[in-house]
Amino acid sequence: MRQCLKDGESKVCRCVFDGDKLNIDAYKLHENHLGHLRFMLSYEKLDPEENRSLCRVAICEKCGELYCESIGRISERVGGDDTIEEIFNIFARQISTLQPELILTQPSPRDVFIGLFDDKDKGTVNNWVNKKISRPDAGESTGGTQNV
Repeated sequence: MRQCLKDGESKVCRCVFDGDKLNIDAYKLHENHLGHLRFMLSYEKLDPEENRSLCRVAICEKCGELYCESIGRISERVGGDDTIEEIFNIFARQISTLQPELILTQPSPRDVFIGLFDDKDKGTVNNWVNKKISRPDAGESTGGTQNV
């Protein structure tokens, strides 16, 4: 299972905390100190399971440690295509809030999304993306669907 960095051996940035309490003012300013943003999905399978989450991960330029923030918990009751859809919705909301220069430093959002998943699931996720999301090179316009 891919586990959250906070649950592992990695040192995690504590710049936004006073002891164990989140310092809201420091948190608001902290975005300016994060380098190379990426996303990490903690999960074991697409079937229903507990403790799945999507996180933003970056290097804190102040302390040099990893900064990991959960941006969405995936329901433990959903599985299969519903799991992929729920993860996509969280991911899409997050991508839309990023600063333009951070988006430009990333591979295409489609590749980043598919890359969140383990190799064993990438075929299933790619098929889901192909069915649900219109692609400019697909030849036909599907109307009101989203581009990733």
